Amino acid sequence: MIYTITLNPAVDYQMEFSDPLHSKGVNLADHAYLHAGGKGNNGSMLLSNLGIHSTVLSFLGGFTGSYIKEQIGFYSFIDNQSTKISEPNRINVKVKDGPEYVLNTKGPAIPEEAQQDLLSHLDHLKKEDYVMICGRAANGIDVTFLYEIADRVNEAGAKLIMDTADCRLEDLVYCSPFLIKPNLEELSELLKEEVTMQNCAAAVEKVLQKGTENVLLTMGAQGGYFDGKLGRFVLKSPEVPVISTNGAGDAALAAFIGTYQSSKNAEEALKMSMAAGTASVQTEDIPDYQSIMAAYNEVKISRI
Repeated sequence: MIYTITLNPAVDYQMEFSDPLHSKGVNLADHAYLHAGGKGNNGSMLLSNLGIHSTVLSFLGGFTGSYIKEQIGFYSFIDNQSTKISEPNRINVKVKDGPEYVLNTKGPAIPEEAQQDLLSHLDHLKKEDYVMICGRAANGIDVTFLYEIADRVNEAGAKLIMDTADCRLEDLVYCSPFLIKPNLEELSELLKEEVTMQNCAAAVEKVLQKGTENVLLTMGAQGGYFDGKLGRFVLKSPEVPVISTNGAGDAALAAFIGTYQSSKNAEEALKMSMAAGTASVQTEDIPDYQSIMAAYNEVKISRI
């Protein structure tokens, strides 16, 4: 089983404007979209579109939590075991008038009893399970919560995947994840130094030296780079028109884990990963199986 843990789920509200925003009068959007957001939720919805089962673990509350729960319920291959909280989940706003502006909020405070309830779902993990920790921590969650998740995963011999932007190098040393998936900005934040396409291989090696088994570095239109125990690869995505980059990294990570879980073939999993990321930027929604497979044959993977 794949478990996706969304630390701070949200409703994403995206607005698109054909004219630049102005401070006088009303700015009227040409298009507006609502999404049940959160990195782990996005991953589970992508997995469901691939016909792969997963269990969603997150914290849901209020009218926004009800909306997220409803949207997740439309996906046949998701078992939603989220913990109920009293405060509503956050609403994040994305505004695009040429450039894209991302306006996020902190979200609700997560009480200790809710944290313990989520952890209880990991008490019976099996060796073949994969647990994905996704997103920035919500209010009330500190690093000890991440460590408790890691302890349960590692004691069961399962595989831990971390896609958390506020993770530190010392956290990776403690958690010993099977895989992390940063982008260039997140890897720069992790290492406290600028990471570019030119020096990314050396930067990834620094992370591997801290006990992480594999690193999947996504680089948008430039593709990606993978290094670790499963091999070293350069990843090239096809050039496509971009509608929205929201959730593309989440799709890439979920497709990799879902494919690798069944095939144990890193190259095949990376091709699906890049295909899912490519399909994701061409839609405002979660890409479907057909669009992912349409991109699959255009992805180039080189072992180095």
